[in-house]
Amino acid sequence: MREVLNPLFARLYKHLAFPIRHSVGIDTSEMRAARIGVRGSNDLVWVGRAANHAANMAAIDGQPIWIAGEVYGNMHESVKFDQNGVDVWEAYTWNPMNKRLIYGMTGWYVF
Repeated sequence: MREVLNPLFARLYKHLAFPIRHSVGIDTSEMRAARIGVRGSNDLVWVGRAANHAANMAAIDGQPIWIAGEVYGNMHESVKFDQNGVDVWEAYTWNPMNKRLIYGMTGWYVF
């Protein structure tokens, strides 16, 4: 977003003065999938806490990537720390969701 899309958007649409923003939420839980729709025009609908919380995390301002505490706990060390050993994730208390522990990525990081 920062390096490619926003500069291109600014060049193409000079009369619009706002950046494009995007955020991702990642959670883990048991999930169910259901095929919903009419014959020949079906979609899969995902049901479970992870789908709901991931979508809600993606709507939180402030960080480009949000992950649940359980996701952070299960991640490999190579995606938790930068090349200098500094944790790239900051812990937050998500008050609207029963004070759940979530993490936001604190800066630019190449995986």
